[in-house]
Amino acid sequence: MHRLATCPGVDPPEDVVLVEQPPADVLFLTSAGTDLTCLSRALARPAAEAVFRATIRGLALDCLGHPAQLDHYLSTTAAKARAIVVRLLGGRGHWSYGLEQLQGWCAAASDRELVILAGTADQDVHLHELGSINADLAGRLAACLREGGERNMLQMLAVLQRLLDGESQPEDAGSVHPMPDPSPWDWQSDAGPRIGVVLYRALFQSGDLRLAEALTAALRSQGLCPRLLWVSSLRDAAVQRGVKDLLRREQVEVVICGTAFASVRSADAGFGSPLWDDLDLPVLQLLISGRSREEWLAGSRGLTPLDLTLQVVMPELDARLCTRPCGFRDLRTDDPRLATAIPGVVPDDDGIRWLVDHARRWVWLRETDANQRRVALVLANYPVRDGRLANGVGLDTPASCLSILQWLCFSRRLRQMIQQRCTTSWFSTRAHRASRHFHQMPWDAPRFTPPPPVVLSMPLSILLKPWILHRRTLGSEHP
Repeated sequence: MHRLATCPGVDPPEDVVLVEQPPADVLFLTSAGTDLTCLSRALARPAAEAVFRATIRGLALDCLGHPAQLDHYLSTTAAKARAIVVRLLGGRGHWSYGLEQLQGWCAAASDRELVILAGTADQDVHLHELGSINADLAGRLAACLREGGERNMLQMLAVLQRLLDGESQPEDAGSVHPMPDPSPWDWQSDAGPRIGVVLYRALFQSGDLRLAEALTAALRSQGLCPRLLWVSSLRDAAVQRGVKDLLRREQVEVVICGTAFASVRSADAGFGSPLWDDLDLPVLQLLISGRSREEWLAGSRGLTPLDLTLQVVMPELDARLCTRPCGFRDLRTDDPRLATAIPGVVPDDDGIRWLVDHARRWVWLRETDANQRRVALVLANYPVRDGRLANGVGLDTPASCLSILQWLCFSRRLRQMIQQRCTTSWFSTRAHRASRHFHQMPWDAPRFTPPPPVVLSMPLSILLKPWILHRRTLGSEHP
């Protein structure tokens, strides 16, 4: 039994919901929710009426993930459409069935146009040739949507109108209006330590500024000076150089980063992150849940697998420090033009206050003398048997602990404390075995000089006691 969506884009993706939408001349299907937000704002501008006279509907591709959903949509809403635009984040394999069926839809009538646009430049060649317009025009339209903003969205609408009016391939259309990348925003002469903030410019270009406004206001309320940058992606080397130059020039002390993925590819993760390594600053990962706040509070799952992968696991390749959700997705259903749910980000005041306080404490820690700092090393304690203490599949945790302790020995006071509490234990045995590889440690790195090669060990009871005593509290407070 399938359910019909009362409003497209609202129902949870795990349900097979058959989408019912009023027909229109143009259907805009996209992987990016910010495209729908930007399109909604662009259509509300008076200038839209001058360049686009047709009717249009929008829909997130997530709503057509099941073959039954797509088949139903093509046989109902798409039956009367004259043009379908698809913007796909990912390669052809991410939505292969949908692309094949849309090509069949286009071939079924001579007056139909199919526009396939790549969300990322590396997929231009593979995706643009699947549509009915030439690859050059598709490339210009894809560049407009990647750049984002209402002006670029109106450029795409103007091209679509000309296609509907009978122009086969408008060669002079689709000029891109660029935005600086990175782009500083709302920089003021605030007193106090400076905090770098990096967010996706897609939020700015779609007009969804609520999270940025709430975060900068909270930072200023705590006596901190925000330095917010909008970026397209931290994967781009030119963007990395711009971010690094601006943050270094502003002498920021902590960075709050709201972008997903990592700044390096997985294959290069072991060699560090040039952007963050060169800045040598704590980088706090701001989380945005893909669910609403109500769903978050009512459920026990926490982050979805996709959010966990993109915002926690992959950013850890940059050595970013995970925090907690500071924003939740919401859906607005009052746009009669697109007849779909319009996504946005609702700032979470509790999460933002926690993050700002956390950033302030990092500033305080950086200003504290090294011999006055207190450091905790927390290891996992799996249930059932003690043989799994600090166990990690494919990892040598005691060897890693030894490396950490050796590096921490740059503090004389900590070295003395560790030596005083050294004893023979399971950890001592494993650490002694690991110490044989001490000469392989990366002491040739510029910021390190080799400490005395002393074999250090500490009972797990000392390391784990604070965690054991407070594990329930930590579990309830973990984001």
